Amino acid sequence: MDDDQMMTVLSLQQFQGQWMISAELLQLVGIVQEDVEKMDISKDQSIVCTAIVLGWLMEMYPHRQDEWEMIETKALSWMSSHSQTTPVEEVIQQTTQALWPH
Repeated sequence: MDDDQMMTVLSLQQFQGQWMISAELLQLVGIVQEDVEKMDISKDQSIVCTAIVLGWLMEMYPHRQDEWEMIETKALSWMSSHSQTTPVEEVIQQTTQALWPH
């Protein structure tokens, strides 16, 4: 993982805080469209995509959290504002475990 890759992913965040599915974003985080479609956490692909990016940041760049913490806060706020029955933290945890099992 290089710095430019993280910064490119961060730059793809939408104004309101979410990430949208795109071929570029999926390639950057190393996920294929089929993985996204298998995620059963929300019908809203923006929620799924945002959870994927946050999980990716936590998995790949924990040592740089101070750089992406405010972006994470904005994304969490956006996710919370969209009626989810599952708590946001649980959505991110489920996504992370599905994509990057330990």
